[in-house]
Amino acid sequence: MAESTQRGVRWTVFGVLLFMLVVVLSFIHRVGEPRLMSLAETRANGLFLFDTPRDPGAFSLMDHHGTPFTRDALTNRWTMIFFGFTHCPDICPTTLAELAELKAQLVDTEANDLQVVMLTVDPARDTPARLAEYVPYFHRGFWA
Repeated sequence: MAESTQRGVRWTVFGVLLFMLVVVLSFIHRVGEPRLMSLAETRANGLFLFDTPRDPGAFSLMDHHGTPFTRDALTNRWTMIFFGFTHCPDICPTTLAELAELKAQLVDTEANDLQVVMLTVDPARDTPARLAEYVPYFHRGFWA
């Protein structure tokens, strides 16, 4: 084979490999880049963001330390409220673990003050003592 033909084949192979590398790197960048969900997507996933803060009115609950939890605990803080129960076999612990991971990701951001509160839907079995064992397992800063 002539030297010029070999050189042409090498450049063609090099060009094809370079093109494939660019395509693969573009794909990796696109897949690895986080994307904000649209409002419709967030609602389809069960998340609701209110345009203006909602006043929950006066209330008093008992937290897992046995102290009152009132609306004052929600003042001037972003709060994620999760409804669950300690005897839940899979969804509740999975969700709390994901919320703990989110909280860990927010440590060095301005959203670090995010408060996560679990409200039990089974108060007969979810006593403050039981909640005090359960909730801190996922994150020591969570309230129940």
